[in-house]
Amino acid sequence: MVAVRDCALRREAILEAAWACFLQHGYAKTSLGDVAREAGVSRPSIYVQFANKQALFRSVIESRIDADFAAARDVLRLDLPPRQKLLRLVSVWMLEPLARVMGSARGDEVFEQALGIETELRISYQQRSRELFAAVLGDSEAAIVLQLALKGLLADRPATATFRARVELLIGRFVS
Repeated sequence: MVAVRDCALRREAILEAAWACFLQHGYAKTSLGDVAREAGVSRPSIYVQFANKQALFRSVIESRIDADFAAARDVLRLDLPPRQKLLRLVSVWMLEPLARVMGSARGDEVFEQALGIETELRISYQQRSRELFAAVLGDSEAAIVLQLALKGLLADRPATATFRARVELLIGRFVS
C-alpha cells in the first residue's frame, strides 16, 4: 500500500514540476532532465511513469483540466443567482487557468502546444464545458451556444483583462 501511495505522490510531484518547467522554459526547451531536477527524482523514474515528453505534457494538461473541472463543479454548489454563478463558473473554468498560463514566461508557447493536444482530450474539455454551462443554464443548446461564443472571444488572443471584460459583457447579454 505504501509503495502505491509513494508512486502516486511521485507522479504528482513530476506533474507539478513539469508544469512549472513548461511554464518557465516552454515546451520545446523543457527537457526531462529539467523536470527530474525540479521534482527531485531521477530521469528513469520519469520514464517509469511517462513514455516521453509528449506523454508527460498530455498528462500535465489532463491533470490541470481535471483540477479545474473539480473547482468548477464546486461553483455549481454555490447558492448564487444564475448570472453570478455563470460568471464565477467561467472564471474558475476558463479565466483563471488562462491567466495562470498567459501570465507565465512561456505562456504563449504552452497555450499553443496545449491547443495541439490530441482530439480525445479536446472533446473531453468541450463535453465538460457543456455539462457545466448546462447545469447553470438548464439548457444543453444554450450551453453549446455559450461555449461557441466563449471560444470566439478568444479568437484574437486577447489579454486576460480584455477576455474577462468580454465574458462579463457576453454573460450579461446571455443571462439576466
